[in-house]
Amino acid sequence: SRWFLGGPATLRGYPGGALSGEAFWRARGEVANAFPGARLALYTDVGSAGPRDGPGFPRPLWSMGVGASFLDGLIRIDCSRALRAPVGWRVDFYADGIL
Repeated sequence: SRWFLGGPATLRGYPGGALSGEAFWRARGEVANAFPGARLALYTDVGSAGPRDGPGFPRPLWSMGVGASFLDGLIRIDCSRALRAPVGWRVDFYADGIL
């Protein structure tokens, strides 16, 4: 199977599929403070994907950003900065629902 990294679920700050491979690793760190009705967070994501059998993974992608969530995480907005090429800013908005 093939794994894809990038986008709000894996590497915020990068577009979906920025990296792909047969194997991957990733790590995420987040520091947050909760307020009535909202939660603010600073975060960083790092990860890489590559061949399962081979010389190793390519240089990892790294990002950092700030996010805010409301209604116990049902609504969230993240503003992320990709720190390795392709460098750039990305804003992601999530809305989750209860069925």
